Amino acid sequence: MEKTSEIKEFYQLIGAFLQAKRLESDTKDTQKTIADIIGCSKSHIYQLENGYTVINAYELSVYCKRYKINANEILKGTDTISDSKTIIDMMQHIVEEYQNKLNS
Repeated sequence: MEKTSEIKEFYQLIGAFLQAKRLESDTKDTQKTIADIIGCSKSHIYQLENGYTVINAYELSVYCKRYKINANEILKGTDTISDSKTIIDMMQHIVEEYQNKLNS
């Protein structure tokens, strides 16, 4: 897999994971709600959750705090992009589990 497509896939999976956490939370926040909390536009949240743009540390910290996400849940014990294949595999598993939950 080409490096740029691997990184793009990583961003898409992170976005899907964050969207799933937002939708399954007790708060049932809309994209507008989280955008207002972060201080950005609804379209920026759409871009984040669909992997079109990179999430920054502040935005990620808001998601983690609001939706009770542990950073290890995202990174699975890694802390570098060099482990992106491990992270991508883990994120795919999380997204698949969430999709299966929705379909059942």
